Amino acid sequence: MSVRKAIARDIVISTFPSAKELIQRLIAIGWIRRIPTESPARGALAPLLYLADMEATKEEALDPLELLQGYRPDGVLCYFGVLGHHGLTTQVAPFFHVAFLKESPLPLSRAAVSKPAKSTGAKVKYDPLGRKVFNFEGVSCYLTKRNPAFVPGIQTRIVGSRTILRMTTIEQSLLDTLGHPLHCGGESVVFEAWERGASQWNTDRLAEYLEEIDLPELDRRVGAMLDTLEIKADSQKLNTRLEAVRQCRADAVELPLLRGFSYPNLNRTWNIRVP
Repeated sequence: MSVRKAIARDIVISTFPSAKELIQRLIAIGWIRRIPTESPARGALAPLLYLADMEATKEEALDPLELLQGYRPDGVLCYFGVLGHHGLTTQVAPFFHVAFLKESPLPLSRAAVSKPAKSTGAKVKYDPLGRKVFNFEGVSCYLTKRNPAFVPGIQTRIVGSRTILRMTTIEQSLLDTLGHPLHCGGESVVFEAWERGASQWNTDRLAEYLEEIDLPELDRRVGAMLDTLEIKADSQKLNTRLEAVRQCRADAVELPLLRGFSYPNLNRTWNIRVP
């Protein structure tokens, strides 16, 4: 606005159509088409999403990950849908997530265990999976907020001539399952993901993420998960870090292997409750 005011005398009125008119013209000539998203709730409006691809056919299948990335281009795809994309689960995701990154005002130790704030407005039902923004072909698409300090593992993948996805890496996705198991599909999906991930991950990279996040609770859960599934890490860097955390956990409080779940047995090495 300041630039516009500074050159007000030199501005020439444009005859280029408005965005709304341009979209209508492109629809009329068949260069773009509306994607049939559904409203997430009664009284709410579904976002207007268009497929701008002259070679796309009406029969072409669209990936919810692609739609969420289009809805939030600066966001990071994560959780259940990304586990499926990486081949870490054989289960079909009924919901997908894109996260916008925003730093928490709380210290990392408090931010990690703080509970989501419940809405005080009337008739607003709290959804633990986040804010549902639209439905598409029977699946729910969510927008959630994440602290970038807990998401060091982000990659960009080119998956087609028109599609670039910004998502969590395999190693980051596995760490996410420990802190957000519901978002990742629940217990069965989480254990399957770790079992399948053991043949695909880069354990040095996993160690680097743990070092960046620097949350002993997460290191302990990783150690307990490896013990539970009898997985041997082939990384000296990871083993060294986990051993250092293990030696300093004498006064650590008991935690469940998966956040939000209760388990009967205690892994005394990590002071973690396990199945």
